[in-house]
Amino acid sequence: MLALLRGDHQLSETKFAAAAGGALEVRTAHPGEINDWLAPTPVRSVPCGITNMPIIADPALETRRNMIGALIRTTTNLRNVTPGRDFKPKFVDIRQVNAGDRCTSCGGPLKLHKTIEVGHIFKLGYKYSESMRLRVSTKRATK
Repeated sequence: MLALLRGDHQLSETKFAAAAGGALEVRTAHPGEINDWLAPTPVRSVPCGITNMPIIADPALETRRNMIGALIRTTTNLRNVTPGRDFKPKFVDIRQVNAGDRCTSCGGPLKLHKTIEVGHIFKLGYKYSESMRLRVSTKRATK
């Protein structure tokens, strides 16, 4: 499966895996794999001409026109590439959010903050809490 994003965006592996049906290990392709997938055509533009795998593109590319496509195995590029005309992707939100993106709930700009994880819920029962002798109290703390 091929993921397409704007060059200034980062792929959200979680969103991409969900768009691919959830049963997909997301990783960068190895150079040998890229050559195998693009063979036997000696020169091919990415994403134009890709027919042996699904293409998922971020909606930020949906209205783009006259983009540049990389010609594989050459030193030139294909100009004026337009989604829908030159390749047929499925448009799905697959990018990480950025500061300033609009909140899907209120429409306001998002602010991103670095944080640390102080708790985590997962399906291991009491394995870690028992080993550290951690307990939950129903009593309210008083100052």
